[in-house]
Amino acid sequence: METAGTQPRTAMQIENFLSPRRIIDLKSRDFRSALVELLALCPDSVKDDAGLLEKLLQRERTIPTHLDNSVALPHVRASIKKKFIFAVGRCPDGLPDSPDDEDKKVHILFLVLAANKEASYHPVLLTLASALEEKSVIERLENAATLRDFRSSIATVFKGVVSSATAFGTRLNQLVLREAEKIALSAKCASLLLFMDTFTGTVRIPRR
Repeated sequence: METAGTQPRTAMQIENFLSPRRIIDLKSRDFRSALVELLALCPDSVKDDAGLLEKLLQRERTIPTHLDNSVALPHVRASIKKKFIFAVGRCPDGLPDSPDDEDKKVHILFLVLAANKEASYHPVLLTLASALEEKSVIERLENAATLRDFRSSIATVFKGVVSSATAFGTRLNQLVLREAEKIALSAKCASLLLFMDTFTGTVRIPRR
């Protein structure tokens, strides 16, 4: 049983999976080549998985992970021993925001590989996306003068950041509520029925 002020058993520190040697300045100027660069930073078991790159590219074509700023968060499950492997690359000149796009909108590529059966996969993705959507955070990362400064900024952004299934459930519910409110207002609904997880924190219920 959890008590106030304690972290759930599924909580994990994001910073524990950040390695300076996997935070680089990208030489590539297209999405595919940039992913190849980031995958090359991973253990041999990952680099030898020829299908991993195609899985990432296919996911991006189906559901692009561009976060509506200058960050893309490509992710996939993989046969890895650790829970997660993160690799981060920056490209000041910009990359396309998907494999087949030409508009170079992405300046930071944050690759996430998760173990095949890792239960915290989605909570971690949401935690990363939430942190990387902050305008002040992106400005700090983009204004880093050197690679050393960029690595330091990444470490600062995620220092002490914790991801947990409990927090994930609450944030996901809030996201569903916001989107449902938009749909309801657009369709001029008189009522709305949602099937969701139990809330564990304060919730703002739309009233219009």
